[in-house]
Amino acid sequence: MSTKTQTTQVKTFEFEQSNFPSLLLYEFEHTWNNITLDALSPDEQEGLSRLIGASGIESSPVYRPEVLLIKAERGIVKGVYGPGLFRYGDYIVLKVGENVARVEQEGDRLLVGKLKGKITVIEKEDAKKQKYPTAFCTFVAPDKSVFKVRVSLDSQQQGKGAGELEATLVNEESILPYLGQVPSPAIPMHELGEGEFEIIGFSKYQSENGTRHKIHLADGKVVWARGNSEMLLDSDYTKPEGKPLTLVVSHIEEFAPDKFKVDNAIRERLPRLTGVTESLAIETQAQTILDEDEIDKTEFEVNDEDAPF
Repeated sequence: MSTKTQTTQVKTFEFEQSNFPSLLLYEFEHTWNNITLDALSPDEQEGLSRLIGASGIESSPVYRPEVLLIKAERGIVKGVYGPGLFRYGDYIVLKVGENVARVEQEGDRLLVGKLKGKITVIEKEDAKKQKYPTAFCTFVAPDKSVFKVRVSLDSQQQGKGAGELEATLVNEESILPYLGQVPSPAIPMHELGEGEFEIIGFSKYQSENGTRHKIHLADGKVVWARGNSEMLLDSDYTKPEGKPLTLVVSHIEEFAPDKFKVDNAIRERLPRLTGVTESLAIETQAQTILDEDEIDKTEFEVNDEDAPF
């Protein structure tokens, strides 16, 4: 008597706008909209539900039900932002909506919860025929479910091609320097107050008025660079691996209603108390720039909580 071998159908889940057609029926009131799992159709829920389960996100004590971010214009969907891999300080993280989970790298493999993943790098061309790298990570669960998750690449690494990132993976080196920071809204620097603040990274925002820089702080806050710090970042300065950085805000002055002068600098050391001997200061020799009203128009304007790990 012959026996039949049962085969399990492998399901592959992607998280692009085309994978969530029910959202096209919604009329959104706001530009940015958080979507919960139960707002999706059963078929649309399946991939996200399996991903947050296998990654361990669902069992986190700080789990939040918002799993997608929608950008809308005049009520119509213009973008769907699903799961992605980012950098949070010195960690790789998987971000799903308002949730983040720490990812470990072992050689060329990524591990989070019960998921094992590998990054694929693709070279594309923009409208000006300039080549640039994009990447996604294919995660596999124990039941062989497959999840294709986009990888956010650091905009400050734009000069590096797909070949360099591929070489990093083949050599089993850390991909951390190539990843973009976890998106978060930026505040004007004067709202920080005077003091010293540890820096975990930088990111860029391209607007109609040119490039602006964000400074990501260890306490989860993100501020717009200005004055000395902005000019330093305009010079393509990047955070040295393994070296601490501090944003020093030494003086804030309101010279007109809602207009502030902020003296600041970036220093290659940890924050210190007054009276401790200074280490090397990195700053540009120029006058402080007086900013106009600072408005965060970044593509990922969401209210992120501190990463729960």
